[in-house]
Amino acid sequence: PPQVANYFAAVKLCGLLPLMADMAANNGALLHFIKSPESRIEVKLTYQAEDLTPLPSLSYFETVVVVTHSHRDQKYSIFRSVLLDAFKGKKSITIGEVLQQFESLIENARSNYSMYAAEFSFERIKAEVEKDNLDSTLKLNKTLSEIQNQLLAMPVALVLVGGQMTPDTGLSIKNVVVWLGACVFAGLMILLIKNQHHAVDAINEEIRLRKIKVDSQPDGMAGKFKSGFDALQGRVLTQTRTLSIIRSFVFLSVFLVTGLLVWYSNPDFHKVSVAETLGQPTKGAAGTVQQTSGTTSEISAAPAPAPAPASASTQPKSLVELAEQDMKTVH
Repeated sequence: PPQVANYFAAVKLCGLLPLMADMAANNGALLHFIKSPESRIEVKLTYQAEDLTPLPSLSYFETVVVVTHSHRDQKYSIFRSVLLDAFKGKKSITIGEVLQQFESLIENARSNYSMYAAEFSFERIKAEVEKDNLDSTLKLNKTLSEIQNQLLAMPVALVLVGGQMTPDTGLSIKNVVVWLGACVFAGLMILLIKNQHHAVDAINEEIRLRKIKVDSQPDGMAGKFKSGFDALQGRVLTQTRTLSIIRSFVFLSVFLVTGLLVWYSNPDFHKVSVAETLGQPTKGAAGTVQQTSGTTSEISAAPAPAPAPASASTQPKSLVELAEQDMKTVH
């Protein structure tokens, strides 16, 4: 039955591991694997029924790793390093935990030994690739951070250009100078974006060459780095699209500024009347407003006549005369 086969496989592994241990204690029930005083682990030869699992790589482990005479010391050292890496941070484990991860341990040991045979070290290759990938990520991030100040200035420049232009009956020197300044700024932005495009292309080429180098390693080592390279390729695509969108906005800004220049230079687009320029007059006794052929003009009214002097009958009387008049009224 499978459970019995798993039990015999576990017993066989318990017999093979002491041959590779650096030190055994408790009559072989406690194994020590030591890489350095700081990097060491002990394995207790105890397990539970639920720890039993099929070990299809056990025969390979026995014939190629344990009882072989070819590069024995190196194979033992590789398995020790793989075991310490798999249980990093632990000082003591059981053989049951080793059973659960035995297949992955053997797979990593195979990869390390294959690279050793080809005069490579998996740890070194991994460290170099991860370092180069990190450098490429930082370089990609810089493609936007290096021009972020210019990007933030774009909307501000567009608002300033719109505020500096004034209506005129034709191309005024002021409007043309403002428009030329905006075009120069846009041209410099396009050159910067083009330079960043070249930087992204160069980084992408570095990633491609690095991936080719990794693909040339034995036993399909590229699969272990596939996720890192896929993330880099996605980052390259994102940066390329972002730079293309920014360049489109720059061209759109030039189009808008040119439209403003045409608008302010054509009187048909902005009919400005004298009344709107000098201030709209109010209708009343002081004058009236007339419109002749679309032009508004103010016609001032005739000056009002001075008030006539009061007649003798309407002249105000003195207090004595008023008093006499009141006495006559009483009588």
